[in-house]
Amino acid sequence: MKVLKTGAMPDGTKIQIEDWSGDYSFHGFGDVIACYAISKATHDGQYAPKAGVRYRFSFRFSGEAEVVGIFSGLINRELELATLKDRMDNPKYRDCI
Repeated sequence: MKVLKTGAMPDGTKIQIEDWSGDYSFHGFGDVIACYAISKATHDGQYAPKAGVRYRFSFRFSGEAEVVGIFSGLINRELELATLKDRMDNPKYRDCI
C-alpha cells in the first residue's frame, strides 16, 4: 500500500488517499480514501471500533479521479464522511460514522 496524499478535514480528522493496486489486483490505482475518525459506536471485538476512540475507516471508489474530488470535498467542508457510508469497505461499521 502506498499513501498518495494526506490531509485533514476541518474537524481535525486525518484523511489520506491510498493505492492498493500494487498489492491487490482487484483495486484500481488510488481508489481508496482512509480516515482516522472518532467512532460514534462500539462494536464487539478487540480490533473493532469503540465509541469515542479514533479508528481507521476506509472507503472505496471507482478510481483516482473520483477519489481526488471527494478528498477535496472532505477537506473543504463540501462533503461529510456520513454521506459516504455506502462506500465503506466494511459496511457493518456504518453506524460508527
